[in-house]
Formats: sequence, C-alpha cells, structure tokens
Amino acid sequence: MIVDDWAWLEDLVGPVDEDFICTIEEQPTEQERPALDFFQ
Repeated sequence: MIVDDWAWLEDLVGPVDEDFICTIEEQPTEQERPALDFFQ
C-alpha cells in the first residue's frame, strides 16, 4: 500500500515540551557577510 498523505506521521509524533516548541519557532538572525557584498 502506498500512502498519499501525512496521516501516518501522527502516530510517530509524541508529546513535546515547551523548550522544543520555542526552539522550532525561533528565527535565526541574519548573518552579516560584508565579503559577499562584492557580488552585488
């Protein structure tokens, strides 16, 4: 049987804690890379 949706994944995911949620929602800051300004 070939599944065509992600419903099977729900059985694999367990409870997550607040630290996990904060980590995955965190946005990294933009890197400053002045050496690459040469290409603009």
